Amino acid sequence: MEHTFKEIGSLLKDGPINGKESLFLEIFDIILSCTSQEEAKVHFSSEFLSSILKFSDWNLEYKSIIYKIFVNIFSEEDLNDHLSESKVIIDLYDLSLSDITNKNSIHADSASMLLSNITRCHNSCKRISDCECPLSETLHKLVGAFTIVGYNISCSLDQLAMVLCNLSQLTDVRKIMTQSDHCMLQKLVPFMNHESNVRRRGIIGVVHNCAFDSSVHDWLLSIDVDILPRLLLPLAGPEQFDDEDNDKLPIELQYLPDTKTREPDPEIRKQILETLNQLCATRSGRQFLRDHNSYIILRELHKWEEDTSALLACENVVDILIRTEDEIGIDHLKSVEIPLDLQEKFKNLSSD
Repeated sequence: MEHTFKEIGSLLKDGPINGKESLFLEIFDIILSCTSQEEAKVHFSSEFLSSILKFSDWNLEYKSIIYKIFVNIFSEEDLNDHLSESKVIIDLYDLSLSDITNKNSIHADSASMLLSNITRCHNSCKRISDCECPLSETLHKLVGAFTIVGYNISCSLDQLAMVLCNLSQLTDVRKIMTQSDHCMLQKLVPFMNHESNVRRRGIIGVVHNCAFDSSVHDWLLSIDVDILPRLLLPLAGPEQFDDEDNDKLPIELQYLPDTKTREPDPEIRKQILETLNQLCATRSGRQFLRDHNSYIILRELHKWEEDTSALLACENVVDILIRTEDEIGIDHLKSVEIPLDLQEKFKNLSSD
């Protein structure tokens, strides 16, 4: 295999040659087949990948297969991390962003998938955020393409949800997303109940990550974002409540029809519950959830839930809400230092 890659590398280094289209197409087919082979990983150096990139603008057929090659390569976590410091990350980011923001590009979904894979690596995320293009400008471009209905008539751009979720690992990204004057998060939260599983998962992931910062909890719960009904609605089922209980619920959850179904993806339900748990970190957040009768939605979910991880996440929130503030004894739960032995115990319980 080493000899094969040396030959391929020598053919690619000078870039496209007119009249040799069929030869290079064969070469890229060979490279694509190698992306699924463990022993080929060592040959995917940044120099080799940069040689492939030279062909991305030759013609549409080449671009399609090149995206497939890079999507496969960057699906490998260790290889992704290894390449995170290389220039090829920025070159691929520029290529992907160009196709994503081009309303007529037939490669926008492939570009979104590639960027989704690249940004799963924290180091690659950081590299992208540190590039010359201002981070806020990049985020506005991505959010704009994602939220405008029919932005690209050929592509769904659903995978952009995962790109935004991955980028929200970074503190700087979360700060931009939660700045009220940008209205960025407000544009994204309607997709928490979208028909696309990928869109729901990605945007709920964004909210989940933003909720780690307790300084924005009051803003998230305020009318500006109104996040609570968006979190509770996917957890609500067809159960009927009396008028007193209904009146305490957010209006979006009052008198739901008997055809109402819950979010079908247990991972998404778990992430929503973890977000509610984050919002319970402060006294004001806990009281807000109690005042809006969140408990009865979680009570009925607990009766219905069969997924072990989601069930545990539900119990964690309920355990906080049913306790009085005197019993909790502290305003901010995140200010409590948990001993290392208990941290390990909780970790083991969560993994069981």
